[in-house]
Amino acid sequence: MITTLRPTDPLYASQWHLAQIGSLGLLGTDNVGIERVWSQYTGAGVRIGLWDDGVQANHWDLVSNHYAALNITVQGQLNDGLPLAGAAHGTAVGGLIVADNNSRGGVGVAFDASVTGVRIFGGQDDINLQWARYLITLTSLTRFDITNHSYGAYPSYAMQDDVALFELAARLGRGGLGTITVKSAGNHGVDGNGDALDASRHTISVAATDVSGFSASYSAYGAHILISAP
Repeated sequence: MITTLRPTDPLYASQWHLAQIGSLGLLGTDNVGIERVWSQYTGAGVRIGLWDDGVQANHWDLVSNHYAALNITVQGQLNDGLPLAGAAHGTAVGGLIVADNNSRGGVGVAFDASVTGVRIFGGQDDINLQWARYLITLTSLTRFDITNHSYGAYPSYAMQDDVALFELAARLGRGGLGTITVKSAGNHGVDGNGDALDASRHTISVAATDVSGFSASYSAYGAHILISAP
């Protein structure tokens, strides 16, 4: 007998990507795979750091899993990980990961994990304006079990300083087990192996598939891809 856990969130049935995770079929028409996983693992006790444009901490589907205790400081200034006006990407990503199993809205893939936002788009630690301050945020990678980085750049075939910090996290994070670093492979539809951070062996680079199971039109491809997912 297969033991499963099925959330009661009303939008769960529309979350097609969850049906394709752990499915017994190629495309999956039910959620038996991931529901079998949820019966044993829901993300409880896992601390996730989300490097993005901020996470709406008081959102009703995120508030129970938001963990402000791991907010970081950069040169004595708090990075509260909250989005600035108009920023929504990090909140959406946070929902995909930890939206609560609360019978409201949708549900995250690890709905009992905790998430802490690190704002690197907008504000004083913006990656595009303050590269040095962004690098300082990466020194906090080791305090998390998993970190998510849904951003990228067109491949430049140049070494970058952030690669060394991801390596440090892989060696020292999780009490020496290594922080798991997950990163989007890129949205430029080109061979992304020329991006040093994506190509690093300390990074899990994830390409995108569409609802039919084929490569998404925008997704990067190349030898750096470790996994493709919906």
